[in-house]
Amino acid sequence: MFFGRESAGIFHYYLTLVNGGSDNLSTSLDGDGHKQIQAKFAFKPSRNFYFALAYDTDSPEQGAFDLYDHAFVKVVTGNVRGRRHGFETDFDLSVDRFNWKTEFIYYTFPETPLQLGNFRYLWGGYSQVAWFIDGDTTRGIQALLRGEFTRADTNVADKHY
Repeated sequence: MFFGRESAGIFHYYLTLVNGGSDNLSTSLDGDGHKQIQAKFAFKPSRNFYFALAYDTDSPEQGAFDLYDHAFVKVVTGNVRGRRHGFETDFDLSVDRFNWKTEFIYYTFPETPLQLGNFRYLWGGYSQVAWFIDGDTTRGIQALLRGEFTRADTNVADKHY
């Protein structure tokens, strides 16, 4: 892993090369010997604002790809093969007791064969607004409203979750 920031701490960068899954989840792809490359660039000019762009890529032989919702309930299962490209963006804004967070992801699997049950792309994200009743982003109680969406192409029809 290579990471750092410039002297004022406004720009942060990360570059990693990992074997298998790097998200602390155990999958059948973790020990397949393929390397996953991840890069992230973040902009944080103050403790109240954060914006980041990330990219990752991997090339597993073939495996199942499961999609879970925020309550860890499996929503859909598909298969992937070959190169994967993933893009992510994060945004966080805090002003006094108000907080707005949003994240968007897009994954594409261009080498996956066109057949029933295979994923060609997956995209989605969430956005939430919150008001801290007590405390702040480090700890506290907040009322929030959150919306999530996901769209997956399994080569039969687009599915929305």
